[in-house]
Amino acid sequence: MTLRARLLWLSLSTVAIVVVALMAMHVNSLTELWLDQAIERSDIASQQMQRFLLKRIEERSAGQPPPGTLDEAKRMWTSIVRDDAELPLILQQTLVQSRSIAEIAVAGENGIVLASSNAARISMPMTARQDLRTLRAAMALGRLVAIFRGNSDYETRVPLGIQGQRAPVFQVQILVAPALLREVIKPDLVRACVIAILALLLAAVLAYLSARIAFRPLERIEVSLDRMIAGDHEVPLSLEDRELAAVQSKLSLLGAQVSGAKRDANQLRTAMSGIARGVAHEFKNPLNAIALRLELLRARVSEEVPGAEADLDVLAQEVTRLDRVVKTFLDLSRPVALDRQQVQVSDLVTEILTLVQPEAARSGVILEWEPGEDVAISADADLLRHALLNVVRNALDAMPGGGHLRASVERSGDRCEISVSDTGPGIPSELRQRIFEPFYSTKESGSGIGLAMTARVLQMHGGSVDLESAPGQGTTFCLRLPVAPAELPS
Repeated sequence: MTLRARLLWLSLSTVAIVVVALMAMHVNSLTELWLDQAIERSDIASQQMQRFLLKRIEERSAGQPPPGTLDEAKRMWTSIVRDDAELPLILQQTLVQSRSIAEIAVAGENGIVLASSNAARISMPMTARQDLRTLRAAMALGRLVAIFRGNSDYETRVPLGIQGQRAPVFQVQILVAPALLREVIKPDLVRACVIAILALLLAAVLAYLSARIAFRPLERIEVSLDRMIAGDHEVPLSLEDRELAAVQSKLSLLGAQVSGAKRDANQLRTAMSGIARGVAHEFKNPLNAIALRLELLRARVSEEVPGAEADLDVLAQEVTRLDRVVKTFLDLSRPVALDRQQVQVSDLVTEILTLVQPEAARSGVILEWEPGEDVAISADADLLRHALLNVVRNALDAMPGGGHLRASVERSGDRCEISVSDTGPGIPSELRQRIFEPFYSTKESGSGIGLAMTARVLQMHGGSVDLESAPGQGTTFCLRLPVAPAELPS
């Protein structure tokens, strides 16, 4: 994940956490507000019913003989409430005044419903429900779960009795349904969700714009560094941010130092190349003379001294080997100018594996090719082909008795990675640091030039090559090269 993506993710995550926290607090406040209102309306409804019952009992008992005992008075009051045809209508009218109250019922001393806004409950026992105030006093999460997932009603119950009597004569029960509370709260919740989503979208836009603005100086620095890598070491940097002024001056100084170091390296390389070519030519001429004289000597003594043929073969092989080392040394020391062109890496790997297929078959090596993503790079095709061929042949040489050679290509950011793995004996850890040194080889007949040449070619292209190996577990070479500019994401 890029730094810009991490910054965007961090900003959005922070805003999302804040929005979710505020949303949860808002939902909790809404539930508390509506519960308080439901409790208040329930209390008002119960008080209204108390006053209405007392008034109806007073009105209906007027003109009747006064009861002789308390039990007779209770029976008269119960009969008045049970037989009052207007009472259910009054209960229903009171119910309509609140959107959260589901039912209002009046029960007698024995707990049997005498009047109710729900006619089906008359003459039924009054069922006890959890008090609405206990729901209001519950923890926020439990309260939300009870309202938004629960189906059980909650009650507010008010007794109406005679002082000194343990059991009330009448009980008024107000039932509040969570489903009705949900319907009441739902519009406010929808508005809150819309606001939260809009806040997240606005935060995403602001985070993106902030990242663009914050990374604009870094993008200019990146472009300048790319131009410096390409050879323009005196690219002026125009940074308006004072915080990056120090970076600007250090980059300018670094560019000057790189330019000077490159000039010195070129001069040293030119001098060393001249010396190397001179030394190589001094070796090559005597080697040619020795090879010629050996053939003349073979023609003269082969018939007279048959036993000398084997010794002459050994000498000829050594002269050939030394000649090959000298030629490779000349190639390694010669300055090379890159002929860059767009190269499809998968096509190049396919070409190399097709080339070595007969050689792999003779050694019993199975080639396994995983093309992966088709990546284009800007490279010298001939040099890169030679570098990759060195790695593949090195892997084949590590498996003279057969094995598996796996090749794969994949893209990692702005880099293309070519992996070549073998199932050979592996390279000991003490030898891995020297494997890319010129003229160093772990093979008896190796010149030590191939992998050194590969490392040089990758370095010339702005890439790198490294390896992973363990004794008995094979070796994996990884060639990393910059992706062609046209392939980079905008």
